[in-house]
Amino acid sequence: MVGHSLAGRICLELAASYPDLPVALVTLDSTIEPPQERLEVMRPFIESLRTPAYPEELSRFFSGFFLPTDDDPERKARILAQVLSTPQHVIASAWENCYFAYDTAAAAAACRVPVLYIDAGTPNTDLSRFGELCPRLVIGKTVGSGHFLQLEVPEQVNAMIERFLAVALRDRNVAGS
Repeated sequence: MVGHSLAGRICLELAASYPDLPVALVTLDSTIEPPQERLEVMRPFIESLRTPAYPEELSRFFSGFFLPTDDDPERKARILAQVLSTPQHVIASAWENCYFAYDTAAAAAACRVPVLYIDAGTPNTDLSRFGELCPRLVIGKTVGSGHFLQLEVPEQVNAMIERFLAVALRDRNVAGS
């Protein structure tokens, strides 16, 4: 299973809840175990999503954290338009649950399959903590991308996924024989 951002958490929960379903998991710049500094930034931001100024706050946040300044302007505009088309109550609740209501530590500890976390350099996850919880974690890092790494540097992302799966499936086949 492959999941970007929030979908990486969904994949992790699925792998934890149904351990026989996936053979491997790939998360792309997902928030798994957010560092304390990130939580401190997110609380006031999430509160701002419940105000009439939420479109401006959401645009500011995405432009500051997730979209590189040198990114393709058309791609940036398309991503922002998509994000801003999400109803306010949905986006505020999703972000609040993502950061403050969901126990990622339990899901990470319960995950028994190999996991590749591809980091884009955003401060989404405390990778040391994630590695402590999930001993089959492998970490990759892109060069020159933002949060939407699969759109910005697909050649790097795809190469890492292909290699990870080749190794994870080889190890699985060796263990099973």
